[in-house]
Amino acid sequence: MFEEMIENLRTSIRATVLETVQDIVVENFPELLSYSDLKKLLGGIDDTTFGFYESMLEPAKSKCGKGTTRKSFKWSKALVIKIINDPRNLQLQRRGK
Repeated sequence: MFEEMIENLRTSIRATVLETVQDIVVENFPELLSYSDLKKLLGGIDDTTFGFYESMLEPAKSKCGKGTTRKSFKWSKALVIKIINDPRNLQLQRRGK
């Protein structure tokens, strides 16, 4: 029952993210997204929800600054959109991998 609730949560989060990504044409995001820009792009998600996507978005991440906090990194807008729109990532989320 708990696993089913988690799966439903992930599915609804993905739906929200996809709706937001569709609206990206309207907003002018920079090519390299800061942590706050990335959260806004993903639908204004909070830090906990971002944890679901952090490992999936690893290929789009690049270090820009000192430290190891999320604010020390930037994400490629084009790669983030490509990763989120990839249907295989929905399957990974549903399986909890």
